[in-house]
Amino acid sequence: MIKITHIILTFFFASLVISSSCNKKEGCTNPKAENFDPSAELEDGSCIGQRAKFLGLYEVIETCGGTGITPSYLIEIKASNLNLDDILIFNLSKDLGEIDAVLGNFNYENPIVATIINSKFTFDRQMPDGDGWYVQDGKGTITGNEIALSFRIKLGNGTQPFTLCTSLLKK
Repeated sequence: MIKITHIILTFFFASLVISSSCNKKEGCTNPKAENFDPSAELEDGSCIGQRAKFLGLYEVIETCGGTGITPSYLIEIKASNLNLDDILIFNLSKDLGEIDAVLGNFNYENPIVATIINSKFTFDRQMPDGDGWYVQDGKGTITGNEIALSFRIKLGNGTQPFTLCTSLLKK
């Protein structure tokens, strides 16, 4: 009799566990994902990382240092392998020809690392190429397929002022 009662109780509790897991809502359970569902209890693999919307090739219109020159070039944004919240910005301030004649050559061949928070990203002081030019700081905001970007650059640690650059990036 005890064996039958034990079997019945085991079956009853197993049924409860199975039925309760069947009733759990599936969805994206990652709070950093674009499509996070706070009511989801089971991860269904549908999460879209917050940086996915930034990735791609962009045409850039840029103004630096009040030169009045607005060159057009391409920037590529890729995912960082080191941190899920980071992106790599390649070709920031490409060789700008006329601007280089005014400000000096400050194109970066190595990427700038930026950290994403929702629809914005920021980056702090970096000298990606070790050539004396560094980016003091910068920030960007994405709206649809466009990114508004601003950053400050400088050559060395001298007393010259920072050069402010503003860019519009379009996919």
